[in-house]
Amino acid sequence: MPQMYQVGSIRIVLENHLVFVWDMPLQFSSYDPLWMFPVAVTCGNTFILKPSEKVPGASMILAQLAMEAGLPSGVLNIVHGANDTVNNICDDKDIRAISCVVQTRAAAKGKRVQGGRTYGARQSIESNSGLEPDTDLGPVISKSAKERIQALIQSGIVGGARLVLDGRNIVVPGFESGNFVGPTILSDVTSDMECYKEEIFGPVLVCMQADSLEEAIDIVNKNKYGNGASIFTTSGVAARKFQNEIEAGQVGINVPIPVPLPFFSFTGSKASFAGDLNFYGKMYFQCFLLYYSETYLVAQPL
Repeated sequence: MPQMYQVGSIRIVLENHLVFVWDMPLQFSSYDPLWMFPVAVTCGNTFILKPSEKVPGASMILAQLAMEAGLPSGVLNIVHGANDTVNNICDDKDIRAISCVVQTRAAAKGKRVQGGRTYGARQSIESNSGLEPDTDLGPVISKSAKERIQALIQSGIVGGARLVLDGRNIVVPGFESGNFVGPTILSDVTSDMECYKEEIFGPVLVCMQADSLEEAIDIVNKNKYGNGASIFTTSGVAARKFQNEIEAGQVGINVPIPVPLPFFSFTGSKASFAGDLNFYGKMYFQCFLLYYSETYLVAQPL
């Protein structure tokens, strides 16, 4: 009679990636790195930070502070460059995970990817040099960025949008040649306009009209992006309908920017997210670790 054996145990193993890369956007140049590298290195990874080539200074300061605090040499690394640098990072076989705010070819290379977009807002706006006290709105990042913003505003006007507030010709005394764009409001915008379809990355408010809540939800759901959406209402029925039917990763009820607190996960969706895990919360830590199972075959006669 053949001998019968039973299988032993299975365990889940957590392992660090060894090399983790954060491709940082130009927004929040000090906030974003602090999102990432403290947790990544705590989980046992070597961290490569690729700051925006337009604003690398804050990353260098943070790296210097980390070294002064005792972080071992080689654990946190700063790599400068533009698109070619990012592509080389994505192609490197020793890098097993990458996080970014813009889409790269990392996902196509079989790497773990985080992705998302975040935005900020101000209630009162004073345009001036960023070094001047009480300044709310400084210049945009470059001359080309200013030209792009102005072109998108103009494309909306040509397409039939109504210019409620024009900030294209703002002049800041002492900085007449600066890359300033003042607060701008476009109304009567439609979904086929470039100013609606493209992310403007400037102080431009794009306004659309809807005759009903159903139509407003439909406008949002037809947009390819799904970072977040908010409703302002005193109606519980309207709030619940919006909450249940809107197709966005982050939903705000009487909250203008529905970005979660750190113990929840950042949950942008559709074209606003690429990858398998999000920022913040439990997913945030899972991103820095690899999960796999080990099965132990224990030969025990029955």
